[in-house]
Amino acid sequence: MFPSTFSIALLIICATIVLGKDCIYDPWGVCMYDCPPNTYTYAPNCVQVAMSKRTCSSPTSKPMGIICDYSHCECHEPLVWDERAQKCVLIKDCSDQANVQNQNKV
Repeated sequence: MFPSTFSIALLIICATIVLGKDCIYDPWGVCMYDCPPNTYTYAPNCVQVAMSKRTCSSPTSKPMGIICDYSHCECHEPLVWDERAQKCVLIKDCSDQANVQNQNKV
């Protein structure tokens, strides 16, 4: 007997959760792409207030409200995401953020 598509998808999602893969997830829990080095998946549930990503241009997280199916890659503290360099850095090592437009893919 062949497993259903749903069973296969559920198995992949469960394996991803168990293995602790750090990535950005779509609304169905499928990993769209991996988080860069020195980051982890931030994915609040539908009852937690989602916080913004800490970046060089905005190093303090801000509450964004309740957002379901939301995830982003977050730098391990004390690092912040450098939008220009596309990596985690100490705030003192941030590159010039002038003219940076939301290049933030993670």
